[in-house]
Amino acid sequence: MPIEQYENKARRAVSLMELLIVVVVIAILNVILIVYLYIYVGKAKESAAQSELRQIAQAFQVYKSRHGCYLDPKTCNGTRCDCCVNEDCDGFGSWGNISGVLVTEGIIGGGNLLDHDPWGNPYYFDANWKDDKGKTCTQIMSFGPNGVADINWSDCQNLWTNSDDEGISIEIKNQ
Repeated sequence: MPIEQYENKARRAVSLMELLIVVVVIAILNVILIVYLYIYVGKAKESAAQSELRQIAQAFQVYKSRHGCYLDPKTCNGTRCDCCVNEDCDGFGSWGNISGVLVTEGIIGGGNLLDHDPWGNPYYFDANWKDDKGKTCTQIMSFGPNGVADINWSDCQNLWTNSDDEGISIEIKNQ
């Protein structure tokens, strides 16, 4: 084979440095993609939590319209609840019993629907909470990705500012 043919083949080959640059560029693009994917998954979970909280709030309103009161989570056994008649009707940790009652009543669908928030934590419920302004509201919330309550407990309307928690408040009008 003539020398010119060897020189042409050498020029067409990829050098080790060029190959290394391509690998580094692909690695950088993968890191950027993973970061954006993580952000969008987090936003999707937040949206899912907000949607589920709206569904739960509607379910509680249906329960109240049927029974004339909000349920007292401390008395729920999975098939029935007593009415919440005092100001201490919070339901941390008993969400399975609350959702069981709502399923039994036909207010929400069965299965795992609304059993836990998108981060795997139970929802929290407080029926007769009074804020610093004297308003009474029902709070239904998720403690967000960290699973810890880090909300501003002063106002029915602005509970979830500066927090990773998600929630919804239903203001209770005095009768």
